[in-house]
Amino acid sequence: MLDQILSPIASVTTDGEPVYRTIAERDPAAAVIIPPRSTAVPSDNTETAPTKRDRHLQTIQARGRLGWQRMVNYGRRSLGEVAIMRYKTLIGRRLHARTLSKQKA
Repeated sequence: MLDQILSPIASVTTDGEPVYRTIAERDPAAAVIIPPRSTAVPSDNTETAPTKRDRHLQTIQARGRLGWQRMVNYGRRSLGEVAIMRYKTLIGRRLHARTLSKQKA
């Protein structure tokens, strides 16, 4: 899916930790906003600089999960989810129009 995006990625907000690596390979400068699992531990690689995920874990340890959410503006994700929910509520999971011309409208 990322191959379809030609311009640089500014920010990615999602769930799922494997996305960290994928985004880092595609655009290392992108801000990745993914909440680490509650059982997450820092990576073992101490020879290089901490990864974005490790910095998120450090922030959560210092400020708590809510402090991290405020710092990275994680509430924007909620706004996006509400917008999609409203769209699905309004449109529904299927088209209600029966004829092709009305479906296109």
